[in-house]
Amino acid sequence: RMDLIVEKIKHWDEFDYVIINLNLEETIRKVRRIISCERMKRVRQLGLNSFVEGLIKEAGEE
Repeated sequence: RMDLIVEKIKHWDEFDYVIINLNLEETIRKVRRIISCERMKRVRQLGLNSFVEGLIKEAGEE
């Protein structure tokens, strides 16, 4: 089990996020922020293309 952990640590720079769990409450806050940010990524925003196209169309009509 420790071998697996050591292998993961060796590849720390390949991860998008690195959280060092020194304080549980702070770690939970960080994880929640990461989840929130991931949800806001453009590729996860269903219907965003249509929304932006509508904004552009509205702006062009003024």
